[in-house]
Amino acid sequence: MTNQPVKRSKTLRLVFLTLVNDRVARTLIICILPYIVVRFHLSGLMLGLILASITLTSAVSAPIAGRLSDRCGRRPILLGCLGISTLGMSIFGFASIVPALFAGRLVDGLGGGSEATSEAVIADITPRKDQTKTFGLVAMASAVGLIVGPGLGGLFASLNVRLPVWIASFMLFINVILIAAGFQETRCSDSPKQPLTQRDRSWPKLVGLAYSCLMMAGYGGLYAASLMLHDVHKVNVSTAGFVFSVAGVLSVLQQWLILPRLSRHFSDHGIFRIGCCLTISGAALIWAVRIPSSYVITVVGVSLMSMGLALISASVCSLFSRGSSSGEAMGRLQLLKNIGIGIGPPLLGYAFDVALRGAFMLVLLLGLVGLVLAFMAPKQPQVGTLVSAP
Repeated sequence: MTNQPVKRSKTLRLVFLTLVNDRVARTLIICILPYIVVRFHLSGLMLGLILASITLTSAVSAPIAGRLSDRCGRRPILLGCLGISTLGMSIFGFASIVPALFAGRLVDGLGGGSEATSEAVIADITPRKDQTKTFGLVAMASAVGLIVGPGLGGLFASLNVRLPVWIASFMLFINVILIAAGFQETRCSDSPKQPLTQRDRSWPKLVGLAYSCLMMAGYGGLYAASLMLHDVHKVNVSTAGFVFSVAGVLSVLQQWLILPRLSRHFSDHGIFRIGCCLTISGAALIWAVRIPSSYVITVVGVSLMSMGLALISASVCSLFSRGSSSGEAMGRLQLLKNIGIGIGPPLLGYAFDVALRGAFMLVLLLGLVGLVLAFMAPKQPQVGTLVSAP
């Protein structure tokens, strides 16, 4: 881990800027996807499959990229992943048939190791005691994306339905330039291995399973809310984007003002459980109100789910970033996330086609399963439980 505060601060700013740029690029299109591909007359299930198809290749590439970043360094893996993502987004933007839409998303997914590698960079340069709040930068970047992306996506889509995707491609290309010009390697090849004790190895399995369930619930719920805005509330694309922007503002405020205080009073495992409860509360609120619920209720429900996902993301990254092979650990975590995101949107899209109320009931049940698994997991390893290799 580096002992140079100036270099650490500069690297964190660059990683955060890269993550923000990536999230804004993706939220330009994700939250308004039903509007962008409306000309193809696709069902909720098919839209969900397009949304989730990126996770098929990302689930394979992220663990490999994480492992390679431990061996070859963070910089070359970041550059390769970001370049591939730019190509995939470009294919999606110029697609004129449904198979090309899927092809673009699948190629984009091959660059999915950039997030895991960025998280490994944070683990490289951050002291253990500060990791929970520092990993909050990842969730904050996603929240900033929700603030800026949907609103701009709606504005650009009102001019040309493909314009948001073309702009997203350009923003991903900018990320390649940023890393090539300003990123310095953070992996220390001579750092000693720090394996976990046998007891410490028992908690990741249940926490990882809980994380996948919650990603399935949270991202599936946000997708179902997007469908509700389009099909039930029948709001225009700009108004739909506003809902996710509100959720993003609240998530940024949470990560900036609340998470540092939570990290002083709660363990990573405790923060994870708080995030579970917020995600469940958002789904329960939308489910409990008679469908079609009011627009305001949908705004509040989406905001609670987004805030819950932000806390879950920060805490679980800190939980998994133990030992020296942080790239491999973050790659495994990205795989668990991709499993949840890959299943959630198409599953909830199908449930939405069958029954509006049933979709959010399913989100609620998945969230409850994740919460139960989180409570079943043993208490997290404390700082200092790592033992040096003999």
